[in-house]
Formats: sequence, structure tokens, C-alpha cells
Amino acid sequence: MNQDSVLQASQPQPVPRKPAAGATRLLVKGNWLLSLLALILLWWIVSSLLSARVLPGPVQAVEAMLDDIKDGEIFSHLGITMFRVLASFLLTMLLGIAIGCALGLSKKLASFFNLWMVVGMTIPALVYIVVIFLWLGLSEFSAILAVTCTTMFTISFNIWEGVKSMDKKLMEMATIFGAGKKLTFRRIIIPQLLPYIMASARFGLGLSWKMVIFVELMGRPDGIGYMINHWYALYNMPHVLSNAIIFIIVMIIIELFIGRWLEPRLFSWRPKSSH
Repeated sequence: MNQDSVLQASQPQPVPRKPAAGATRLLVKGNWLLSLLALILLWWIVSSLLSARVLPGPVQAVEAMLDDIKDGEIFSHLGITMFRVLASFLLTMLLGIAIGCALGLSKKLASFFNLWMVVGMTIPALVYIVVIFLWLGLSEFSAILAVTCTTMFTISFNIWEGVKSMDKKLMEMATIFGAGKKLTFRRIIIPQLLPYIMASARFGLGLSWKMVIFVELMGRPDGIGYMINHWYALYNMPHVLSNAIIFIIVMIIIELFIGRWLEPRLFSWRPKSSH
């Protein structure tokens, strides 16, 4: 080995530069835009192969959406549906976290209620809705309760699994140092459960709004689900898609708020991924 090759080998090799944060954000936004354009293109292609009465194209759906927005009635129905979604979602999360923590922290409760959880998760959503409407009537409370019952068991099971996967050594350490139940729950259990709670919240929110639309289709005189059923009865597919698109846009905005703003702030302590 000659002197030049030794000197070349001893020199520090250039470290590959990571893309700047701004470039990464721009790439993500570009992927979102391409994905949206691909979806619209696929919609346009399929609609061109079918009758407009079966699947209207993007232009017809947007025209119907603008008509609904100008009419203004859609906003009152949207507000009613969002109230039902948020009310049932909050009730589901409160019950789901409470039940999941209770089952995860108590082997006796878990053993006794395990069959209940399995049965609750396997009952079809339609059965919950029909039974609750028959018992309580077509009221606002029954609609929210029906949605809660269809989603609560799934959320409870997710939180239950989160509690079972917690670091038991931290629990033992809290007991040794004489930490009370409230302090242990607030400082040890909740921080470890937070990823499971957020994952359950995102899943539960999506499931809640689907169930709310289903409930409104079956037995409510207002809301987006009612309007979709109204336009379906008139066989007006552009307005059916219009109402669906407006609600989907609102839910996407909420999902982006949770995934892009709230979650990064709640989990700012996590090491950032190198990918």
C-alpha cells in the first residue's frame, strides 16, 4: 500500500446528509396530493364506464355539493351529526378506558367479565341499534347510546391489552415507595397507556362516525345519514355523494388535527424516526 492510498484511507469519509425538515414536509404533502389526484382519476375513469345514475363523476358530485352549500341546510344536518359523533365518541372513550383499566388491573374482574367482552364484541351493530331503539324509542339519547354500545367493547379490549403490556416493575416500584393509587394511576399507568389511548381514539372516532351515519339512516329525522337516505329514496346519486363527501372532508380535517398536531405534541418525548 503506497503513501497516497494510506492518506486517502485516513481522511474522514463524507457523511450522507439527511433531508431537511422542510423538504420532508414538502415530500409528504406531495405524496398526499398525488394520492388525492390518483383517487379522483380512478373515480373519473370508473364513472366514465358506468351510467351517471349509478356513479356520477367528480364534476357532477362537486356541482351537487356546491348546490347543497348554497342551500345552507346541509350545515344544520352536519352540526347535528357532529354532535352525535362527538358525544358518542367521548362516552365510548370514558367507558372504554375505565373498563379496560379495571379488567387489566384486576385478574378477578378479567376472569369474570372475559366472556362478557367476547359476547359484546361479537354482537352485530344492527342488533344493538334495533334493541335500543325498541327499548328507548327513537330519541337522541338512544341514538348516542346505540353508537356507544357498538364501539365500547372494542375500545375496552384495546385498553385492556395496553394495561396487560405495561411494565410491572414500575408498578412494583410505586408500591415499594408507598405511592397511592391516584398517584400511581396518574404518573405510571396513564403515561404507559397513552399510545394505546391515542390509537383507540383514532380508531374509535372513525368507527363512531360510521355508526352514527348508520343510526341516522335507520331512525333519525335529521343528520347527514338522514339526508343520504333522503336523496337515496329520490335516486339522486350526485347529492348522495355530495353529503358523503362533505362529511368525509370534515372527518379528515379532524383526523389530521389529531395525527399531525395533537399526537406529535403528546408524544414529543419519543425519539424521532430516522426514516
